[in-house]
Amino acid sequence: MSKDYEYFSDEELNKLIESVEADAMAKAPENLEADILSYIDEKEKLQNKQPGNMKIVPLVRTANSGVVEYSLYCAKVFGAIAAAILILTISPFIKWDNAVPDREEVLSHTEIRSREEVLQERENRELLPKIESIVEMIRENIL
Repeated sequence: MSKDYEYFSDEELNKLIESVEADAMAKAPENLEADILSYIDEKEKLQNKQPGNMKIVPLVRTANSGVVEYSLYCAKVFGAIAAAILILTISPFIKWDNAVPDREEVLSHTEIRSREEVLQERENRELLPKIESIVEMIRENIL
């Protein structure tokens, strides 16, 4: 991965998911399902009557069809899709202050010790309690 691409941290992603789930989502108009099902029923009836001649059945709209409601729903869905595409397109190029460091940056601040140094430290840690107990025994004998 290149240094140029910065992504949301896990905490930021969780906050974003929680905010999306908490907000009311766009709901389809009440009569949308009924209109679609009636359109399908009419199309099937016409197809059953005339199997060789298939005509296109226009969508029947009642006076209470909610054209404005449906248009608002379409606008909300379109806006959500556009915002998602915009975020996915732009977010890799945004520089965040609390960005996750890359491998080179982490290694530049890390002290790398040789195998011998690590083994020597391990031996010293094992010897330290023994030395402390010996010093304590000597102290008790002197006092």
